[in-house]
Amino acid sequence: MSEQDGNSRRPAEGELAPDFQAHAQGRDVSLGALRGRSRAAVFFYPLAFTPVCRAELPELEKCAPRYTERGCAIFAISVDHQASANAFAEFCGITSFPVIGDWSKAIVTAYGVLREEGFSDRASFLVDRGGIIRFIQRNELMLKRDFSELLPRLDKID
Repeated sequence: MSEQDGNSRRPAEGELAPDFQAHAQGRDVSLGALRGRSRAAVFFYPLAFTPVCRAELPELEKCAPRYTERGCAIFAISVDHQASANAFAEFCGITSFPVIGDWSKAIVTAYGVLREEGFSDRASFLVDRGGIIRFIQRNELMLKRDFSELLPRLDKID
C-alpha cells in the first residue's frame, strides 16, 4: 500500500475532504464548488494508459449515469501531466466526468494516496454534500474496481 512521508497523513472518514481545483478537458473543476449542492466520488487511479486503468476508466464512464442520477459528481485523478490525462480521457471515451492530471502530486498527497513509487493508490472516496468524507476504499493495484458496488454506499450518504 502507500508509503507516506512524515509530513503527510491520510484523511479519515468523517473529516472534511481536501479541496482541489483543476482545469481538465477544457473546463475548470473544483470539489469545493460542489459543497452544499452535490455529493462527489473521487477516484484515484495509478497511471494513464496502463492495462488496468485502460480497462477501468471506460467502465466508470458506463456507470457514470448511475452516479449522476443520485446527485453525485465524479472526479478521476492520477499523477499524470494534464495533457496525458486529456489524451487518456479521449482514448477511453470519457465525457461524463473530468479526468484530472495531478502532475504536482498536490491532490494525491492531500488525500494520502501517494505511493513511494511516485504514483497513487487505486482508491475511492465518497464525499457528502457538506464536503465530509463518508467512505474510503483502497483496492489492489492490479485489480479493476466495480464502480457499481459503491452505489449502495452512496445511497446511504446525504
